[in-house]
Formats: sequence, C-alpha cells, structure tokens
Amino acid sequence: MALHAIQIATGWVIVGFVGLLSATILYCIWIDKIDISRVISEVNRDASLWRLQFLIFTVVISLSLFLVIMGATPPAFPQSIPEQVLALLGISGGSYLISKGIQFSNPAAMNRPALQLTPSHVTGTAAGQSITVTASLPAGSPACTLPFIQWSLDSPADGTLTMAGSTAVYTAPNPCPAGGLKIVVRAQAAGFEDGLAQIS
Repeated sequence: MALHAIQIATGWVIVGFVGLLSATILYCIWIDKIDISRVISEVNRDASLWRLQFLIFTVVISLSLFLVIMGATPPAFPQSIPEQVLALLGISGGSYLISKGIQFSNPAAMNRPALQLTPSHVTGTAAGQSITVTASLPAGSPACTLPFIQWSLDSPADGTLTMAGSTAVYTAPNPCPAGGLKIVVRAQAAGFEDGLAQIS
C-alpha cells in the first residue's frame, strides 16, 4: 500500500513538473522570449505543410498517450502501443524527411544570399539612443526589388524597434541593462538569409 502511494505521488510530482515547465515555455513564447515563427516554415520563410502535419501528428499522439496513462486506475503506461499509431508516426516522419531531401537536392534551396544591413555593427550605444538600420539587397542578387522585410530583436529584446519597410529604428533602453547592451537586430525576407546588425 505504501509503495502504491509513493508511485502515485511520484507520478503527480512528475506531471506537476512537466506542467510547470510547459507553462513557463508558453509564457516565454507569449512575451516573445522564445521565437517559434519558424516552427512550421521553411528556411525561406514560406509555410511548410510537412512541418505542420508532423507537428500536429506529434502533439495529438503525445496528448492521447498522456490521457491514456492518466485515465488508467492507477495511472500506468499501456502494455502495448497500437501498430497503427506507430505506422502513422512513421509515415509522418518519413514524409518530412523526403520533403527535406527533395528541398536540399536543389542547390538553389541551399545557397541563398543574405540581406545586407547598414550599419552591421554599432558599439558604444548610450541609454535612450536611437539607431537607424537599413536593409538592402546583397551584391549580385538576382532580385530587382527588395521583398517584404520582417524586423525583430533577438532575445533578450531590450529596447524598442520601430519598423517602416526596409528601415528600422532601434531605441536603446534607459537605463541600459546592468550587464551591458548586447542586441541583435534581425531582418528576414523570403528567399534570403537573415540580415543581422549587432548593437552594443
């Protein structure tokens, strides 16, 4: 009886820890400390059907397994996992791997020019100072016009970023963080590697 109670208590402690960890991750995603914008997108920022279906299969099956374990009395791992479930996971993972193989068999999908940011490095930034960063096409780019630019700050995102097309204005926090200012301004566009500007 005592052993059974210890097993149940241990199970609830593990569940509580996983739940707390999950809540922490969701909170970090909510406040933009964790960037998940590329979870279901390809390297060129286009939406990926393969990534989406792989994510859905994994989440649904994981949640179903959790409900099966917690629904048993007492909670226990099932004796066997149906072959159909394993087959679906295999098909999902296999289709994703095949899609990546097709993608990277094309040299154009692997060699992409990076956006150019000006200035690319700024040092000695004072508290409250504003710095204008401009994105431009790299030399030799086949594109004639600059695509839509998505601007962001890498974590820790201290300060503010005001965006207007190919230009962004970064304003340092006032006062600056105790450990000093270490900011990366990121510019993203379809078909290009990210452009980075480091501000310290």
